[in-house]
Amino acid sequence: MNVKDVLSQFGADMGNIVDETFFVSDMDEFFGSIEDVYGAREMAYGGNPEVCQTLVQVVALAQPELKIEIKCIAHL
Repeated sequence: MNVKDVLSQFGADMGNIVDETFFVSDMDEFFGSIEDVYGAREMAYGGNPEVCQTLVQVVALAQPELKIEIKCIAHL
């Protein structure tokens, strides 16, 4: 399930997001592909969002094949 689907269940959309936390398993790799990551993010939002952001490096993610996990908080 993606963020848009979850938000729509509550009558909300990407514009309701006020905070994001990015969990990454490799900070260097993240910064090496930051333009791709933020390009995909802008496409998901339909523009450049103005939300609070936190970036955290972790030892591993719940699904080892993933490189990034994103936690969002939305104001409803």
